[in-house]
Amino acid sequence: MKIEDKRGFTLVEVLIVIMIVGVVSAMAIGGYSSYRRAALLDLAADNILAQIYQLRESTVFGDFGSERYDQIRSFLETGELDEDAEIVQTNAKCKGLLISKEIGEEDYDMGTFLDEFSGLRIFRAGEWQFTGCVSRPNVFTLGFETRRFEIDENIFVEEILYKNNLNIEYFVMRYLPPEGDLEVSVDGRPFARDLDEEDVVEIVIRYGDTNDNALKRKIIFDLSDNIGFISRVN
Repeated sequence: MKIEDKRGFTLVEVLIVIMIVGVVSAMAIGGYSSYRRAALLDLAADNILAQIYQLRESTVFGDFGSERYDQIRSFLETGELDEDAEIVQTNAKCKGLLISKEIGEEDYDMGTFLDEFSGLRIFRAGEWQFTGCVSRPNVFTLGFETRRFEIDENIFVEEILYKNNLNIEYFVMRYLPPEGDLEVSVDGRPFARDLDEEDVVEIVIRYGDTNDNALKRKIIFDLSDNIGFISRVN
């Protein structure tokens, strides 16, 4: 009588397979986690840059119908109000971005804001100019219609660099109607409109509490040309 030799897996073999599966699973989970953090970081950087562009677009084209916009633009450029038009100068708004750091804090707060635009014109520097945005930099955080950036709660603004890598703690940029001209204030100094190729701001963001440059992004914005791009931090 012939007896078949039936053999199964030994306990050691089973444990080895379980260990291999565990290692592969841990690697997969770790890789997915890193991919997710990097994806959220890229999404936040894209969102910040897109909102800066949107600030200028909404300043120029307004948050109202095209007919209403044409009336406001005509009034701001000529000072003449159509008989059938409503009082339009109250609808023009300056829109901008604020990034600031509180004393003792490591990271920055960031948000967008609306500021009143005055259609009053004064004679200055040999020509008639609009008074422009009402508020001054030193009162920026008071009485504004502010809105925090809607980004992932684990994304933080780590650093702001301005011109030749000058580290700053308070940065304001705002667009003026009707053309979307840009003016900038740094560390509470008066707003400046005469911007050149050296007027570049770099906003460094990171995911979570880390010093890993792989989980950081730099938003570089040329203020003179209103063009920005995103790069990795080396």
